[in-house]
Amino acid sequence: MPIRNRDRFPDVDFLANAEIRAIGEVEGITLVLVGKEQGSDAPVVARAYTDNFTSEDLHAVPLYELMAHTFGSINILEKL
Repeated sequence: MPIRNRDRFPDVDFLANAEIRAIGEVEGITLVLVGKEQGSDAPVVARAYTDNFTSEDLHAVPLYELMAHTFGSINILEKL
């Protein structure tokens, strides 16, 4: 699995590699959906630095945390 820190999120339903998809950009870098929190269904995302993000090592973070700690623009282009 390409998500390096998945053990830090026991309450997240992570997507299978084939289901991980680009949903937008954060500061010009591709943002991919990697899972959803159980109960709240809050999106868990990762920054992808290549087009082949299913083989890239990704670092998961809840979208609400990314939004709270990012000073640049975040563009969500897909329905979550």
